[in-house]
Amino acid sequence: RNRKELTGPELSPGASVGPRKRVSMARGSSRPENFGVTKPRSYAYPTEPEIHNTCNLLEVLDQHHPCKSAEERFLQSSALDKLNKIVQDWVKELTPRGIKEVNAIFFAFGSYFLQVDEFADPIDTICIGPSFVDHEHGFFKIFHDKMCQMNEVTRLKSVRNTNVPFMEFKLDGVPIKIVYASLPYSVIPFNFDLHQANVLSMDDVSRNSFDACRVTNEIYRLVPCNKTFTIALRTVKIWAKSRGLLSNVIGFLGDCDWAILVGRICQAHPFATLSTIVFEFFSIFSVWFWPNPVMLVDPRSDPHRLPVWDPHTNRNDIMPIISPVFPCKNIRADASASTLRDMIYHFKCGYEQCKLIKVNNNWRDLFMPYKFFEEYIRYVHIDLTADTEQKLELWKKIGESELLVLISKIEAGRGQLICHICPTEHLSSDSCSFFIGLSTKKLIVGRAIPEQVPSDVINEFMRRMENHKRAGMEVQVGCLNQTYMKSRTWGRSAMPLIQ
Repeated sequence: RNRKELTGPELSPGASVGPRKRVSMARGSSRPENFGVTKPRSYAYPTEPEIHNTCNLLEVLDQHHPCKSAEERFLQSSALDKLNKIVQDWVKELTPRGIKEVNAIFFAFGSYFLQVDEFADPIDTICIGPSFVDHEHGFFKIFHDKMCQMNEVTRLKSVRNTNVPFMEFKLDGVPIKIVYASLPYSVIPFNFDLHQANVLSMDDVSRNSFDACRVTNEIYRLVPCNKTFTIALRTVKIWAKSRGLLSNVIGFLGDCDWAILVGRICQAHPFATLSTIVFEFFSIFSVWFWPNPVMLVDPRSDPHRLPVWDPHTNRNDIMPIISPVFPCKNIRADASASTLRDMIYHFKCGYEQCKLIKVNNNWRDLFMPYKFFEEYIRYVHIDLTADTEQKLELWKKIGESELLVLISKIEAGRGQLICHICPTEHLSSDSCSFFIGLSTKKLIVGRAIPEQVPSDVINEFMRRMENHKRAGMEVQVGCLNQTYMKSRTWGRSAMPLIQ
């Protein structure tokens, strides 16, 4: 299959755009109506070999990557029930006199809703409250203080300096993340429809929080077979985790991104079995012609002039993955050339593994871990520290922004260096580390050995970071070789500094 066949017009939204429908039989036709943004690539039903491959994959998942136990599911459900009661009590405590029948809407979304989460993953939840409960005072002050006073709540932290502010904590040992959205109603209707809500009347923070939960609900609604989609997404996430890719670090893909990518393959193969969806996932995205967007629905224009993603006005987006809810936007707008290059590399590796699996039927090979610290000869280590979690969050965000500038400077130099960001987050309560693997464009006799990063580039990076630094913040930069990294004894105290 050539690139044109795989990325346009069959899956790219440039040709025939179909209505947003689930698989349903058109009158007088033996084929389903269109859904998604293009016609399906294949209407084929599973063959015996494909069913056999699926059975083998399910066996590997059950043996080596089991789902949550019944006890873990019970603990999560109990914690959510308790948090729902806490939320309802909190809203009632803030209700002005004269307003009756006040309530809040609370539910889980994200990976928990899609049933592809692990017990150690924080459950994404949202509280949708009335207009008199705001973010700054009602949520981050009163609700935060209420949670602090509860013995069953541990590791509570607030993260405000982001598009979707949230609180994260453990309730009875269950990790939970909660966001808040305020609706322009004093009393929220009991028949409130998540998909019909008027986002125009919300403030920006509430709209972003609200969209975060609507995305997963809409993805689930738009795929043709929920069961196949769920297991395929879980398979891809296990693969991504084994390669350290399950991260939002500096433009790498998060949960919603993976769900949209897998959902697009399910739309293109509405009757396919699990193994076919996984094979097609790597086959297609290993040659996807970026910046062609990946989308589940066609973005509709906005008469109210809310910002909606458009390929002409957003032509600088290099890896557009478009959210399926109005107003549609690129949820991977922070992707850089280096992260895109690395993602394509991993997709190609996955495709090569799938070709071998078709021969040897050994699905365990797909989930072999990727050893980033054994892949490159030289590494750059950037370590950020702060004396409070709030400062560390700000310092980390600044570091990510400046890191992209550093990478562009390194790759623009005469050393012909190529940077590869470690996608795994190295974060503790007081420090955050970034690692860059270095390879070279020039092939030397034998193995390519990259040169050192020029000291003037590092010095410029340090000066830029110093300009952002506040009291209690520190930054260190080290250049390490592969032998040192493989020893796994590196740390802030032992890190060799670049002077």
